[in-house]
Amino acid sequence: MDIKIKIEGGGLSFEGETDIVKAAQVIAFIKSDSIPNPTKPAALLTGVTNTQTTPRQALVDSNAKTNPEKITVLGKYLMDRDNQTNFSGREVQEIMKKTGEKMPKNFSRDLQVAIDDLGYIFEDDVQKGQYSVTDGGAQAILNGFSLNNQNRNSRRKSKTNKSGGKKAIREEVNKLDISGEKEGLPNYWQIDSKGHRILWLINYAESNKIDGLSPVEIESLATKLRDDIESKNVRALTTKSAKNNFIKVDPSGKYKILQNGIKFLKKSDFEKDAKKQS
Repeated sequence: MDIKIKIEGGGLSFEGETDIVKAAQVIAFIKSDSIPNPTKPAALLTGVTNTQTTPRQALVDSNAKTNPEKITVLGKYLMDRDNQTNFSGREVQEIMKKTGEKMPKNFSRDLQVAIDDLGYIFEDDVQKGQYSVTDGGAQAILNGFSLNNQNRNSRRKSKTNKSGGKKAIREEVNKLDISGEKEGLPNYWQIDSKGHRILWLINYAESNKIDGLSPVEIESLATKLRDDIESKNVRALTTKSAKNNFIKVDPSGKYKILQNGIKFLKKSDFEKDAKKQS
């Protein structure tokens, strides 16, 4: 006896006949709580499980600009192409070379940014070195990383002035009179770590009613104290402070000290540490 089957919805429309055995399999499949080796709906209908685009086209379509974004896109490409739930860093590097894409100078760091900072990728707890793209990463790809692009544009605007596109330092920062000593804070030069000296600078500025500092403003204040902290190194120097919840970076790119950071500066005995090292 022939069984009629009709499927509609989600842009799909199918109507046909089959025998009772196949119909029973369809019903069992629909009622099943889990699907072995899941694929995209399009793959189920066409029988094609591999992605129909190239890695180069995937990068172009996604509008990926940064290395962490490109790693995310290529990781998703590998998962779709091979119908797998994960991928390795080496696989991404190999396919990146084949596309002619410029290889990241520090692939491991950029992968970690995609994991820790952006939340686009996560590492398998059991299989170390195996990664998957998160739902947020997949959505960012679909959106063309539009939110990231908006944030980048916002940071660029905050660093430029109207006349010539030079990095801007706010007037109140330029006028700030700064010395290496302030009541309630350790002496600036007793702090050995540049990352912790950046905490000091941000706290000093905020105690003078300046709401956070951009990297170029941090460099400017450090220069006033004859210290060598370049704006391009601020992010790397503050990685540990960010992980310890000492600072945060707002959407405009300004670094702000948090309560944990203030407590750290006040409680740490930098003078004692300096004597130990001398």
